[in-house]
Amino acid sequence: MALQGTLRDFSLADILQLIGLQRKTGILRISGNEDTVSVFFEKGKIVGAESEKKRMEDRLGNVLLKTDKLTQNQLNRILALQRETGRRIGDLLIQEEILSSDDLGRALVLQVTQIIYRLFRWSKGEFRFAQTTAVETERNSFHPIAVDSILMEGMRILDEWPLIERRVRSFQMVLVPTEPDREIRAEEASGSFIDESELDDALGDIGGEQEPEEPQETATGLPEVVTVSANELRVYVLLDGRRSVQEIIDRSDLGDFETCKALFGLMETDLIGEVEAVQDRPSQSPVYREFLDRTLTAAAALLGSALLLAGSWHHLQTFPGAALAPYGAITETVETLRLSASQSRLARLEFGVRLFALHSSKYPETLGDLAAMGLIVPAELEDPWGRPYDYILTRRSYQIRGADGSGNHRPELILTGRIESQPTSPSAFSSLR
Repeated sequence: MALQGTLRDFSLADILQLIGLQRKTGILRISGNEDTVSVFFEKGKIVGAESEKKRMEDRLGNVLLKTDKLTQNQLNRILALQRETGRRIGDLLIQEEILSSDDLGRALVLQVTQIIYRLFRWSKGEFRFAQTTAVETERNSFHPIAVDSILMEGMRILDEWPLIERRVRSFQMVLVPTEPDREIRAEEASGSFIDESELDDALGDIGGEQEPEEPQETATGLPEVVTVSANELRVYVLLDGRRSVQEIIDRSDLGDFETCKALFGLMETDLIGEVEAVQDRPSQSPVYREFLDRTLTAAAALLGSALLLAGSWHHLQTFPGAALAPYGAITETVETLRLSASQSRLARLEFGVRLFALHSSKYPETLGDLAAMGLIVPAELEDPWGRPYDYILTRRSYQIRGADGSGNHRPELILTGRIESQPTSPSAFSSLR
């Protein structure tokens, strides 16, 4: 039987986790108001993804063209060869020595992951997983992606995206450097610097190392040299006051999230701004973001990843036959899927409780406080059967409790945590500056 439902009943993380744990082969189709996306699985790993609405934009040839990996003439020649031979574009690009196998593999991974990561921001939609004996993929160049890695990155995007959207409000925004004559360099992990002039072809050729120099203050208080991350510099050199955020994403070869994160960092340090705002204001000194936001974002990513891995292990212990289900038969019932989804939601709720305490120096009075702070989406306050989770707070502990379809409080649906005498305060992170 086919596995199907809505994203209100089961989150994308729940669905991907179940398919990965049971090592299924087949096609997951998710339909929403904006698009219909197909994700292809082989033995529980992701081997491809397609978007109906963005099919033309997401086609490999167009992605490579936008990132200057091939010219229009080369693309036209490859498309003509494809019509004559019926072979895949990727194979032809390697045959004609336009791309190496490694370059093609990276392009395919970026193409597939960007389609899937967009799904994590969907709050509504319907899904259907159909098991098949095999799926057609770019086997020679594309390495299957483990579901766990997609889940970890997807949860990181969910944690950080609301903060990024405060500044990067639309993909149609046009941004420009606030001080075009300012020298911008990227700092490597080793402490050496990469000059903007050495960043030909979007960091294609990086020059040799040089010793970092102390920035000299100008008469206006602006440093002559500003250091940024490699991704921020990669994005910065693409800003010309005419390209939209979407065009920067297409050219950066970093994907939606990493590009917008780099733009956010540049905006927070006042290195770039919207065209109209920059034209209408006087020169300003850099303004740096709150350190707490950086710390909480990092904590969210690390703790979220740990909880996802723990949830996967707990699922295997609770349903030991899940990972070894025989091929050709779908053994999970709707009840099993809902129990797995509820466990995932409980883990995310507990994570939200801890993060709330970290931020506010106290524990939430209700689970609704987590949604009010933006730590979870409101739909996760209810279990897959549409019932609110129980939350019990005492002086020494807290408990988040769910029930199965019959209303029984099973041990695997109860999470209890001890309350520390004083939750770690945001000020405690000041020593990490």
